[in-house]
Amino acid sequence: MKQTAIARALAVLAGVLAAASTGAAEPLRPGDFATGRPIETPGDDPLQTLLLDPLVYQGSVGRALSDLRVFNAEGEQVPHAIRTLHEPGEASAEPVAVPVFRLPSRAAGRRGEGEDAPLRLSSTYGVEVEVSDEGAIVRVDPIASAPAAPGATADPAAVLIDLSALERTTVGLSFDLGAEPREFLTPLRIEVSDDLVRFRSVPARAALARLDQGGHRIERSDVTFGAVKARYALVSAAGRPLPVEILAARAHPAPTRAAPPRHETKVAGARIADEPGAFLFDLGGALPVDRAQVALPERNTVVRATLFSSDAPDGRWTHVRETLLYRIDRETPLRNAALSVPTRRHRYYKLVVSPQGGGLGGGVPTLEASWHPEQLLFVQRGPAPFSLGYGRADTRPVRFDAAELLRTVGAPRDTVPRETARLGPPRPVGDPSVLEPVEPGVAPRTVALWAFLILVVAGVLALSLRLLGQMRSGEDEPTSGA
Repeated sequence: MKQTAIARALAVLAGVLAAASTGAAEPLRPGDFATGRPIETPGDDPLQTLLLDPLVYQGSVGRALSDLRVFNAEGEQVPHAIRTLHEPGEASAEPVAVPVFRLPSRAAGRRGEGEDAPLRLSSTYGVEVEVSDEGAIVRVDPIASAPAAPGATADPAAVLIDLSALERTTVGLSFDLGAEPREFLTPLRIEVSDDLVRFRSVPARAALARLDQGGHRIERSDVTFGAVKARYALVSAAGRPLPVEILAARAHPAPTRAAPPRHETKVAGARIADEPGAFLFDLGGALPVDRAQVALPERNTVVRATLFSSDAPDGRWTHVRETLLYRIDRETPLRNAALSVPTRRHRYYKLVVSPQGGGLGGGVPTLEASWHPEQLLFVQRGPAPFSLGYGRADTRPVRFDAAELLRTVGAPRDTVPRETARLGPPRPVGDPSVLEPVEPGVAPRTVALWAFLILVVAGVLALSLRLLGQMRSGEDEPTSGA
């Protein structure tokens, strides 16, 4: 009996402790967030989607949008998920090697009345081309009777590229170049045809380049253009012989499906005090950046630089990339390609420029950051209109996994529309103080619980002492019949 009473008292104490440690939190309402935005939902489909713009990231204070919520007209939270629209199936295909045929310069530049006159291989380059029944180029031979153009050289005037074996459209070409000469910079003309008779020009900002600048070797041997479906491509130097021999070529097929449009932002750098050659960029929010370009302030600049990122302006910096940045302003401007960067959702970037070659001079660079948009999916539960709330410190994420939500509502992920709803303009909703983390204090409810616990513990202790005294007094009593 005595042990049973103690066990019951301890059970009561354990129950009270459990109740104190598992107090239920009240669900958040729209007014608990600093910013609110209306959501326009023209359709009545249970699953709605919209694209998150930069204002959402700039107003959020939770890591990876953990403070984002979707509400119905009654202020109730509805299920939501976030996913990126960039998928592996949208990545560019591997380049494909394609046949290359040199066209001599014996008749180069003879294009009739001008550069826009129709191109004829026989009269312009003095060659005849034989193709197979499938359209593949079999041979390209010079015409013996074709007159040589004044100033013609042994250098190729152009190259004819056979794209007939490709099943998909082409969005670019890349070349293997000869070792000589050491330096050149020549704009290219890209023309395509399906019959080797009628050629059309393809708009492209393209150039072949090899330069030694500030002790660095810069080489550009690839061109990009809009998707083109054609059997043949002609690459020339706009009326001049090619400055270098093109040894091989690869065609870049278009993706199997178009990638979603990218979002981008541009931020001017600020010099970092006491750190020569370092510049700080504040994106205004933890954007999911996966590509970055640095615009150099001065013409004809080549520098070696290192890019870092962090979630605080003076916080712990994470190494991103070390690369060669250049801006060469000649007849055809040259600029380094954009950098692929890991998606870390950092707000701040730092560029440290090597002093080699004089650095950047007196100007400051600009960071051009871009990313694939993220898609918000939510379920239309409860009455419309719906709204988005964000901007609250110390908030845990409550969103679903996107694949799980799509599976639950029975929507195949490949058929979900990109955007069925629209975000309205942001407006202040809650007190701005919710943006700042709150130091943990002692709530009145917690004080009351601890006071109750102390009373319970004191009662259990008193009961235990009383039982212990009774047990000892019982042991001291003389045994009857002794």
